[in-house]
Amino acid sequence: MLEENGLKIPSREIAKKELRRHGYHRLSGYRYLFREMLPFEQQNSETRTFRSKQHLAGSSFEDVIALAEFDSRLRLSIVEALADFEVRLRTAVAHTLAAKDELAHLKVDKLDRRSCLNTARVRRETNHEVFCKEVARVTEMAIRSDDFAKHHDETYGPDLPVWAVVEHLTFGSLHYLFGFMKNEDKRTVANAFGLRHPKALEKWLYALVDLRNLSNHSARLFNRSLKRSIVIPPHTVSPGGLLKQTEEFLDRNKQEKDRLYAVVAVLAYLLKSHEFGSDWPTKFREVMLTFPFIELAELEDPLVSPQKNMGFPEYWQGDELWLP
Repeated sequence: MLEENGLKIPSREIAKKELRRHGYHRLSGYRYLFREMLPFEQQNSETRTFRSKQHLAGSSFEDVIALAEFDSRLRLSIVEALADFEVRLRTAVAHTLAAKDELAHLKVDKLDRRSCLNTARVRRETNHEVFCKEVARVTEMAIRSDDFAKHHDETYGPDLPVWAVVEHLTFGSLHYLFGFMKNEDKRTVANAFGLRHPKALEKWLYALVDLRNLSNHSARLFNRSLKRSIVIPPHTVSPGGLLKQTEEFLDRNKQEKDRLYAVVAVLAYLLKSHEFGSDWPTKFREVMLTFPFIELAELEDPLVSPQKNMGFPEYWQGDELWLP
């Protein structure tokens, strides 16, 4: 069927193996850009039908696989960075709250009262009550599998100190805990990652949680618009600092705020601005250099590129953010 619709398949046996490895549906996401656009009058925005089944002249199954394999390398690199950032965030949140009370995460008077006592429309419990239920759930699981948690339960009772609890919270729940913190405590955490104000970090965490969920479920990152847009509010970072070029680029190209580059740029900034620093931005740059530029005879420019499909600036490799 693919060959009938104009996709070159040099080896049927290899193609069958790749289809068994990746799956037909998954590869369709990478193959999509190789398909011809329908005439405007045949397009249907309601059903998201914009392309025909016919492929552009010169389209090859090998190029589709090259994109899928690049996306895998990209995703693994991002997972590495997110895991590193998550550990640093857990530590910063725990240290900040523990300075007030080792059980600060359970005490509304140690947190921002308004954030804690807000209620969702669909339930009568406060946001903090829901969070405490999640803490109780992960604590119960920890007591069954973690020696420290079991010892603490037997010696002091089931309420784990904040520095232990954060190790068992999901990234999403950690984000909620950060949201419950008092503004001055949020600022302490934000400052640890090179931010003057905590508001940007709180919003960026939504995008980072989304990116983590996509990456951990092996979802396609290439040619994807994300749910959250990245906004860099004025005076959030130092003028002329590592995010200067990204900030200027997003100001000029607002349509790119929900593409991959925007969120990985702030991730790189957060890691690099932390006192421990990070060489991940340099490693990510090296991964991006393996991007498969695919040229078809009937097109003047490459069919795909980081700029067209992931919102990268034209000369991003020279940005100080990505250099050693």
